[in-house]
Amino acid sequence: MLKNHFAFAWRNLRNNKTFTLLNLGGLAISFTASLVIFIWVKNELSYDRTGLNADRVYRVALTLQAKGQPDKKFAVTAGPLGPVLVKDFPEVEKSVRFEPYAAMIGYQQNHFFSNKFLFADSSFFDVFGLSLLEGNPHTALDGGNSVVITETMAKKIFGEMDPLGKIITCSDSIPLIVTGVAPDLPATSHFHFELVCSFRVLEAANIDDVSAWWDDDFYTYVLLHDKFAAATVAPKLVHIMDKYNGANNRALGFEGLHFLQPLTGIHLNSHLYDEIESNGSLVALRIFIAISIFLLVIACINYINLTTANSFKRAKEIGVRKVAGAMLAQLMGQFLAESVLIACIALIFSFGAALLCMPLFNQLASTQISMLSEFSWWLICPLIGFATLLGIVAGIYPALYLSRLKPVIALKQGVSKKSNLFSLRKMLVVFQFTLSVILIIATIVAFQQLRYMQKKDLGFTKEQVIAIPMRTQDESNKLLILKKEFEKNAGVSMVTASAFTPGRVLANNIVLPEGGSRDHLLTMNNLVVDFDFINVYQISMAAGRPFNRDFPTDSSAFLLNEAAVRDIGWPSPGYAVGKKFEWGLGKKGKVIGVVKDFHFNSLQQKVPPMVMQIMPPQSGWYGFLSARLNVSDVRQIVKSMQQTWKSILPDHPFEYFFVDEDYNKQYRAEQRLGNLSIVFSILTIFISCLGLFGLVIVAVNKRTKEIGVRRVLGASAVGITALVAREFLQLVTLSIIIATPIGWIMVNKWLADFAYRMEIHWWVFAISAFLAIAIAVITISARAIRAATSNPVNCLRSE
Repeated sequence: MLKNHFAFAWRNLRNNKTFTLLNLGGLAISFTASLVIFIWVKNELSYDRTGLNADRVYRVALTLQAKGQPDKKFAVTAGPLGPVLVKDFPEVEKSVRFEPYAAMIGYQQNHFFSNKFLFADSSFFDVFGLSLLEGNPHTALDGGNSVVITETMAKKIFGEMDPLGKIITCSDSIPLIVTGVAPDLPATSHFHFELVCSFRVLEAANIDDVSAWWDDDFYTYVLLHDKFAAATVAPKLVHIMDKYNGANNRALGFEGLHFLQPLTGIHLNSHLYDEIESNGSLVALRIFIAISIFLLVIACINYINLTTANSFKRAKEIGVRKVAGAMLAQLMGQFLAESVLIACIALIFSFGAALLCMPLFNQLASTQISMLSEFSWWLICPLIGFATLLGIVAGIYPALYLSRLKPVIALKQGVSKKSNLFSLRKMLVVFQFTLSVILIIATIVAFQQLRYMQKKDLGFTKEQVIAIPMRTQDESNKLLILKKEFEKNAGVSMVTASAFTPGRVLANNIVLPEGGSRDHLLTMNNLVVDFDFINVYQISMAAGRPFNRDFPTDSSAFLLNEAAVRDIGWPSPGYAVGKKFEWGLGKKGKVIGVVKDFHFNSLQQKVPPMVMQIMPPQSGWYGFLSARLNVSDVRQIVKSMQQTWKSILPDHPFEYFFVDEDYNKQYRAEQRLGNLSIVFSILTIFISCLGLFGLVIVAVNKRTKEIGVRRVLGASAVGITALVAREFLQLVTLSIIIATPIGWIMVNKWLADFAYRMEIHWWVFAISAFLAIAIAVITISARAIRAATSNPVNCLRSE
């Protein structure tokens, strides 16, 4: 029986090629998009599951509370925390601390920089449950100068030589012995490394203060004895700092509260200050899962509409079958077999289409997903089951409706035009176009917000500025020489040094302004600059003056921004000039000026309080040189600067980036969201148009003789086209009316996450409405004009 059902289904699909192609096309496109989204979702949910201990590893994060200030949550913690957790909590089996470091690596005559260099405790591999290709993971970092490198790094440094026991250098001066080779961490990890060096090297070189409770530079992870122990550890962990630094905290008016984050949840759920790498977005994941469901729903709507709208062609077939003794279950089985067969064929096509589309998706979403590596039987079998279920869901109503037609009515007059089915089709058309209009509105707003953020006045000029990272002490020692030589280039107007360039995360430090109390300290973003920073980045002053070499006391002076003045509570920028100021409970000076607020970081955040100060050139505080260029063709200038660099630091690689490009990387998530929204909006609209096109074909076929009579009586092609289109355009207009308030609510909710946001103008909805109507008109006209211009003799020949 089942074989006969599918044989008849295949025959009917071949005999109705137009509707088969429309249904098959809609389902295949929606399956392809949904399959790509499904693979992406699976990839996002698979983060940090490589190690053996993934379900027992937690990151310890910090909430910083200060009187009168909003809480700040940090991914980094203090150096003493890790050992304390092992000592005080029996539930903690091991802990590990690590600190990322930008290091220059040398081997013989070759030197290069690595931004994925870690100082880590010897328990690093044990905590994460990672294995080594060579060496012992339990002891590889025990030595005082041991380092483990990845397989890719081993090939880069040593080629085909055995790396174990070889000596490399870190920052020109620290010898390191290679004690292990680790496999490269997969892309689905929330952090990556190329070299992991013993934590003892960090302590011996005095690179950072490991013993200070308020030097929060370390990422701390714990391995619990039992994955269920987190519920016991979490409440005891909150006030652990009080035990060791409580008196000092209270004296300063601060409190540090710690909390646990499961390793497997960091990528999608953690967006704290000082994240190791950019994490994913659970919101984006939900949005595209919803879009995937929209696509499938619209494809199902098309099937229901086209099958039932075309039922007048099947009415006599059904009548004959019933007269011949066909039972209700047999007829339903027949129609369900058709829908399941179409769904399964569409799924087969979607596999190939998804394979072809994945490179484009990777480019738009900035991912590295391999479609072939994701395929397995456990994936394919559920997809086949899903396609079968979807075919049943899409076909259940048409099957139920068609199989219940009375044979006498079916054989005499076909399907009544006044049935409830017609109103259901209207509702379904309205529903799918409502979804399409909402997506159009959301896409326009997403791109408008991105453009707003990229074009808004930032309070400084980032164009025509090239930045050069300064990574080693040797480079810091030659900072002034580099500045002087770079400025000799005719294409360079001025050079400045700073700890960071715009778009990068700043550190927070304790400050004490004049009139403040030591039991009520403030925290502010700290930016170390030199005398030329304000001029190079063209930042405007609100009061006072910028740093000036002619004033020797400026080396201990401070500049604040307007947000800092407001945070302190001073009445105006002018009032702040001349006030005493203490930074880090040690450096004292006066405020010599207040700069106007400028957006050092993304417009997703309000401008935070900031203090700027000068440090000695060789202090190691300066991480970048920034040069303002005065010509449009920068290739020759960059080449000249590279030659200058090589003449001063011959063994150091020359690296650079443009500040405006680097700054805009902060908006990559919004850019990806916008690009993907465009693609899926186009797909949604296209599938909706396939369904609309099919309904127009049905409507024209039903009114063929009416159109012929009207043509004979003198009706114009335009008038007949308008007659056919009127009903469908009314449905599209109703969709616009419903979608507009829903879209407005949704985009307003999304924009609420931005500290600086565009205004939603009326023309966004007008454009969305125009596009929806224009697309519908084109779709309808493609078939209606053909019918309206056909020879009426052909329409009336059979009368």
